[in-house]
Amino acid sequence: MDIQSKDKCTRHVIKEEVLYEAVQAQISLVGDMAEVVKEINNTSTICTQSKRLQQLLKDRNKELEKLTCVTDNLYMDWKCGDITRAEYVRMKAKFEQQAEQVKGIIANLQTEIQLSEKGVGNDNPYLTTFLKHENVKSLDRGLLVELIDTIYVHENNEITIQFNFADQHKRIVEFIENNQHNLELIKSNNAV
Repeated sequence: MDIQSKDKCTRHVIKEEVLYEAVQAQISLVGDMAEVVKEINNTSTICTQSKRLQQLLKDRNKELEKLTCVTDNLYMDWKCGDITRAEYVRMKAKFEQQAEQVKGIIANLQTEIQLSEKGVGNDNPYLTTFLKHENVKSLDRGLLVELIDTIYVHENNEITIQFNFADQHKRIVEFIENNQHNLELIKSNNAV
């Protein structure tokens, strides 16, 4: 006989209104971001360089250099008799695999840097996707599929929403942060 305890399983439901408010708040935030991006793009100096991505690229290049050096030194260890041929072959394959993974990461970072150097336009797909839903009055399946990746409903009726376009959102936030100082200077000069 299988008896289930009510203590072991909790309900994970949420009202549609609560979910709608959370999605609407995110759409509103993106709308605010779009306005700031528009202001930045109207200024004469725009900073598109991503310090975070440049640092990650620098770190990965150092990591690749270390892996290459270790792989090169393995040969000397084998020839000097410090390791066996089997150990040399195994370790070399392992370090070469790690180097290939790092090369892939470097290629992705370089692509990301090229994208960030283009800046953020007012026609950014992330912004336009969210902004076209600015005046939505109710949720439907199409809207949820387009904007949301995953929704987690926790025991205490809190929700966590993972929206699509997380990378683009991060890029836009960084663009705004990099240009916020210039924008404030221009606003203060115009106020004088």
